[in-house]
Amino acid sequence: MHSIAFGVPPLIMNHEVGIFLPSYAETWKAKDAIQWQKTILQVERRFQDGLRCLFDGSGIPKDASVSSFSNYLLIHGLLQQIYIDRHGSTGLSEPDMVKNFENALRNWQLSWEQTYESTLDPLSPKGPFGLTAIALLRLAYIRLSSELGPHQGLLSGSLQCLLGRNTSSNRSPHVDRAVLHAAHALSVTVRLGVTFMAANQTAIWTIEHSLCSLECALLLKDWLEMISMAIRSGGTEWLRKVERKLLGIITGIVKETSFAETLSILEDEASQFSRMATTVVKIWAQIFQGIHVLEIDNVIGAGLRILADSSPS
Repeated sequence: MHSIAFGVPPLIMNHEVGIFLPSYAETWKAKDAIQWQKTILQVERRFQDGLRCLFDGSGIPKDASVSSFSNYLLIHGLLQQIYIDRHGSTGLSEPDMVKNFENALRNWQLSWEQTYESTLDPLSPKGPFGLTAIALLRLAYIRLSSELGPHQGLLSGSLQCLLGRNTSSNRSPHVDRAVLHAAHALSVTVRLGVTFMAANQTAIWTIEHSLCSLECALLLKDWLEMISMAIRSGGTEWLRKVERKLLGIITGIVKETSFAETLSILEDEASQFSRMATTVVKIWAQIFQGIHVLEIDNVIGAGLRILADSSPS
């Protein structure tokens, strides 16, 4: 988590982890030997073997699915590997490296879907690992598609770092996938209710969700501003079909919020999407206005409000 939040090198490397992946929750909760014997036992698999399966294309066999806790640890392993490969040399070209990780992330998602403990319901009795792991999956796609790093200064207390930050997003299929995941993160929060989330998120919100929300907000803002510039330069015909679809998805999300009236302002499309970039940040900032257990949420919320207020309306 320190690597994710502050960009510091991992203190425990993947290759140093020799333990087996943890089993299902029922096994951990068993009160006696009889209960334990009645639970579904996970096939023993070492962490490194599980991680290797994600990369070599074999995934996790259907007859040997892993627990939500295991998937949570494996997505941490993938995030660490993305960090290492982004800051080192793997011998692979950039496109090959991205393709390699996207295959691993797809295999991880298949494993997540096969796990009966996995759920997107924040109030599910199955526990928080499924939902929290999906937040890390979204973070992985964002880290893979961009060199997003302004959060490091923000989380260190330098809020003004957001105003002069450099972005490195580009228009490509793997960026499209990251934007789609960021849009889904915003959609889930909006459909639960922005006011509800601001007032009640402490019961279901984790530091993983906080960091994911920050990077989703920044990625959507950067991408919408990039699309706005493309339209201003060459018109909407410069946009690819998938980019138009993504714009439709984000527009639909904004329509479900109190900022829906901003879509009715008469202006050219380039200005409309530039305005929407600011609106998305305002929505996320509104979510972070509630009472939080974690101080980091107050820092993120303050940073997002500064970014929203500094952007042209």
